[in-house]
Amino acid sequence: MLLQDVDASAFVRPADPLFAGSLTAASRSGGRGDLFDVLRREMKAFRVGMACYQLRMPLLAAFYPRTNGEIGRLSVTPSWLPLVGSGSTLEEAWQDWTGQFHVRFQTLLAKRPWEMDADEKGEWQRIEQMVDVPAYRRETPYVVRQIGWLTRRRPIPDHIRWEDGRRERVDLMQMPPEFAALHEGDRFEAEVERHAVSGRLIRAIVVHRLPMLPQTSADEKVWSSLPTTAEAPAVEWDEFE
Repeated sequence: MLLQDVDASAFVRPADPLFAGSLTAASRSGGRGDLFDVLRREMKAFRVGMACYQLRMPLLAAFYPRTNGEIGRLSVTPSWLPLVGSGSTLEEAWQDWTGQFHVRFQTLLAKRPWEMDADEKGEWQRIEQMVDVPAYRRETPYVVRQIGWLTRRRPIPDHIRWEDGRRERVDLMQMPPEFAALHEGDRFEAEVERHAVSGRLIRAIVVHRLPMLPQTSADEKVWSSLPTTAEAPAVEWDEFE
């Protein structure tokens, strides 16, 4: 059986619905060492963990497998960044490439413009040409640590007062299993995932019960109620000269 008669799908299985386009076998490598074929696939978006990257224009990923057991390589066109993915299959090489991109994107995203050197600023400009960064900011949730109190359990816990004073109604489907064991008045710490724009609670990743705060004695309440020098009116020292 001739090589050109072999279905390209025999080399690799489609891995991700975010890959757009069909898998095709391109031309022979034409004497490029042990590169015997090129597998290509077009992408319009890709995801790494919770991060979804919408591309401003499609990328063409080309995978070059090797016949002698060595690791194949993957490159993308247009090549905005000097990244090369490695792997024994297109899937592995693509995951390696997207992982490298994800690290570079998040590293630069965490920096303020004045914290970047000239090379990093140029790299970020190329990333903005490649990825719809405003869409990423809108669509990617953020994770924050919060402390709160359970304020209602009748009989299901569903009302929270957070440490900043904000009150929120929650659903058990948004919360981890340990949340159901909390009782009214319990204080807890949670890592929560929120919508990037509205701040709406998407889910709580983990919840830990915290010890209750110590009760304030009667004497401490009296002392805390007394006015302090910060509340006194401003005085012009020249008046006493």
